[in-house]
Amino acid sequence: MSPAPPLTRAAARGVSPPPPQDLAADLFETAQAVLSDAGFEAYEVSNHARGAAARSRHNLAYWSGADYAGVGPGAHGRLTLAGGRIATEGHRKISDYIDSVQRAGTGFGPPEPLDAVQAAQERLLMGLRTTLGVPLIALAPLGLDAHSPRLSRLADERLVELSDDRLIATPKAGCCSTASPWNWPRNRCPAPIPRPCQTRSWRQASM
Repeated sequence: MSPAPPLTRAAARGVSPPPPQDLAADLFETAQAVLSDAGFEAYEVSNHARGAAARSRHNLAYWSGADYAGVGPGAHGRLTLAGGRIATEGHRKISDYIDSVQRAGTGFGPPEPLDAVQAAQERLLMGLRTTLGVPLIALAPLGLDAHSPRLSRLADERLVELSDDRLIATPKAGCCSTASPWNWPRNRCPAPIPRPCQTRSWRQASM
């Protein structure tokens, strides 16, 4: 789990402990089956919709690597400017946010530049959550292409597939696809679902 959300704190107190790994995997697979039977297509590891028009365009912006402005206290943003891609984070306290807007015209502090590797790591981790996957060209800064040994290993284990120059997590990867693919185990593995606008710590996942 991410370190900050209330659910993590509740689990630490024993109020809402996470289920055993196998039970969590069973629940995940049951949810997929029930939703599929009801006509909902899985287009992301934890999101389903009846047809493309019903998909969340808001969340797809995160998962597809699009630019988005984070407006409001604590909100995160990703923007591509002339100098490259930057990460922004709004001040968490409402009073600090208002004061910053009045002083500087925006509610966030100094932007954090993301180098090519960091941007590609984000693209990989977020894109593999979806059925569209990630364009291989976006992973070039990580030294990944269709012939990379690491991708070949995952493909041999049927955890990913390469289709139309895209890297896509297979249904077998399922609930593992919220974690770094290099950490995917060979057994069933529901992983905590990171919230892209709560913390940047998930960007430091081992690659």
